Amino acid sequence: MFILFVFSGHPLSTACAAEQTRPADILVVDFTNDEARSISVRLGSADGIAAWMNFAVLDSTNGQIAAFYPHEILSDRFWSGPLASSDYAKVRSGSTVIRVSLSTEDAAQLREQFGLRSAALKKEQRRRRIDELGVEKRELEDLLNDVDVELVDLSNELQSLSLKLKREEDLVQRKVANLQERIRSLSIQRSDLADDRGLTLDKRGDLLKLKDPPHDRIRDLNGDIADLDRDIGRINIQIKDLREEVRGLRQETSGIRGQIHDVQEQQRELQAKRTELERELENVEKDIEILEQGRPY
Repeated sequence: MFILFVFSGHPLSTACAAEQTRPADILVVDFTNDEARSISVRLGSADGIAAWMNFAVLDSTNGQIAAFYPHEILSDRFWSGPLASSDYAKVRSGSTVIRVSLSTEDAAQLREQFGLRSAALKKEQRRRRIDELGVEKRELEDLLNDVDVELVDLSNELQSLSLKLKREEDLVQRKVANLQERIRSLSIQRSDLADDRGLTLDKRGDLLKLKDPPHDRIRDLNGDIADLDRDIGRINIQIKDLREEVRGLRQETSGIRGQIHDVQEQQRELQAKRTELERELENVEKDIEILEQGRPY
């Protein structure tokens, strides 16, 4: 069941009479899209809605704000194309929508107006997007510059640590060489003492084989062997301590090596970040080029 709505103030040249709409199912604006300056009308079903139909949105006094047509028909609603800025500013969610009848000329003019408005809006959006991408590009360039500065600082720090390590290694090497020379000297002494101990053992063994061993002499030899054992034991402790000192010296550079490892890890992370920023910057520059050339984006 349809009823007629008649209203005045239509922006087109030919007067229009409202067509039929369902009183039990009044159409209203349910969504607005500020960026596209378009309005959505919920239908419940898109059955029976066609792109050639014409509609109008009304204000609170039932005065016409603007005429429009289904620019995009979805399963349960349709969207208008872009309204004029002044008209769109008057539309609210819940504004009444009616179907209207237009002459062929007015319907064509309405669509031509929307086409021009849509083209202008796309140009405006394209320009705005170019500006946004320009800001993003400058931010990425600043970030890349910051990363490059950090990489230079890390490179200088790594060079300084490498020189410090070289100096420390040279110093440690000289100290180690001195300690190893002392170890070799003590090892020779220990070897000589071991030889003397062996000879003394042989002498005592020969004496013990005699039918009437000279116990005083054997006692003296036992004392000599005990002295040699003490001397050898003392030298063993000295050699052990020197070897511990060598190990400690070689570990002195581990702190610097750890610092170098940390700096190198930071370099790798920053380089990966730089690569990612370069990729993002390249994509932004491509998007700007596409938009400036007017190609589909």
